[in-house]
Amino acid sequence: MATSRTELVVLGLLADGPLTGYAIKRTVDEAISHFWSESFGQLYPVLRRLREAGLVAEAGAGARGQIAYALTEAGRARFAAWFSEPIQPVPPRQELLLKLFFGPLAPPGALRAQLTSYRAAQAAALAGLDAMAAGIGAASPDEGEGLPYWRLTASMGRHVLAALVAWADEALAELDRLDAST
Repeated sequence: MATSRTELVVLGLLADGPLTGYAIKRTVDEAISHFWSESFGQLYPVLRRLREAGLVAEAGAGARGQIAYALTEAGRARFAAWFSEPIQPVPPRQELLLKLFFGPLAPPGALRAQLTSYRAAQAAALAGLDAMAAGIGAASPDEGEGLPYWRLTASMGRHVLAALVAWADEALAELDRLDAST
């Protein structure tokens, strides 16, 4: 059975126990947003498809009367099978790089403003990830079985964001050099 990556995210999050769509979205935003994002518009149709496929089942109501969903045995098996599948490459789409590619056509100062904003966003994301990583496991002295793996994802995110900040610094320096030569 072909399963979308969004469906696999939902199955994985439900592996720890029943959640509402709202709780799934909150968990995505709080725990994995540095490397994965989902919208409410994606989650609810996915939950419906997973229920229709027998991979999740309704498990009562959440705090606000929302439907909670639980993983079925078929869902658990599908999720486990995913670990044996090859990673699907995702083609990159970087609008900033597209703008830089067309740089000679840009109005004066536009690329510098874009790069400065991009650098600030990456630095802020890095600071946020550092704060989140510092908090992983801090609430509990005993590390749950998932904590070392969560730390690995935070570590990669930190390396990527630090590299993006460094690249933005290089790109801004290159713009300075190009401006000085004209």
